[in-house]
Amino acid sequence: MNVSRSNVSLSFDDYIGHVLFGGQGYAICFGSGLLLLTILLDKSLRERKEMRIIAGQAAANLLSGVGSAWLSTYRIVLLIQGLQSTPSSPFNCVILPQVG
Repeated sequence: MNVSRSNVSLSFDDYIGHVLFGGQGYAICFGSGLLLLTILLDKSLRERKEMRIIAGQAAANLLSGVGSAWLSTYRIVLLIQGLQSTPSSPFNCVILPQVG
């Protein structure tokens, strides 16, 4: 695949959305991971039925946070390398263009 790099200079405004999205993802990972770990390690919390529901919600939230953190980090790497406007098909978008 022939990839052309963009010569457009990027400003802080081009990065801020991705940085905020990634920061939110990392904060979700930290908070949900801490809550899930606390529930899993404390036997009295594991025995309560409502805590099982909260643990399940924390696990789902953790997966969502991991996805948004990884995706925003990847997008920032694409911006740094000048590959932000590389054309790709929907399938290629799913398998992610190579950075390197």
